[in-house]
Amino acid sequence: MKYGLQIGLKFNQDGSPKKYPGNTVIADVNPDNPAYPVIRGLRGILEEGELGRCYIFLPEDSYHVTIIRGLNDYVRDAAFWPAGLPADLPMEQVDDYFVSRAGAVEVPEGIHMRFSHVRIDDHDVRICLEPWDPQEETRLRRYRDEVASRLGLWLPGHDTYTYHITLAYMRTIPEGDCCREQERRVSRMDACLKNQDGFFLSSPRIAFYDDMLRFESQRIPRV
Repeated sequence: MKYGLQIGLKFNQDGSPKKYPGNTVIADVNPDNPAYPVIRGLRGILEEGELGRCYIFLPEDSYHVTIIRGLNDYVRDAAFWPAGLPADLPMEQVDDYFVSRAGAVEVPEGIHMRFSHVRIDDHDVRICLEPWDPQEETRLRRYRDEVASRLGLWLPGHDTYTYHITLAYMRTIPEGDCCREQERRVSRMDACLKNQDGFFLSSPRIAFYDDMLRFESQRIPRV
């Protein structure tokens, strides 16, 4: 059995979450959003039968799009940490820094997106999205650039970032017939996405997390 690449980092082998504290900016996909039943439908396709046991599905009340990644307590090497921020700074003060810098940037309201395709690799299952039009892409890029500038951190892949909704993490990697079945289901999911209209995200918000299952608007204790 081959485990997914996030096992031992974000999750245990049984699928339970590991501590992985950080902050970020996300836009929620709430139950009243027309995209929400589409996401649930894709989950239904993927979780059927034996193949479904390969995934760690995220809670349906946490569906969101990461607008720009923030700082993580366990990822403090130079490529993922602002040069002017002490590498040993307590996470509570890191949250202070993130809120003061990212929170000073005006968020883009009414973000118009469209579904693109499903991507599965050894890390996770992602529903990839695209801005509705070039103007929306420019608006989001300007916001992301301004946040990165204020943080003093341009994360790897900043300019090629793909907006997405993480549907699940890989617990185990499908092999043989299961792998082929996964490919068939991805084709079904992609066909479903081709028939969907665009949708609007909720207003971006700063979020705090202690693991990958919950993203809170309010500050959380850092122990």
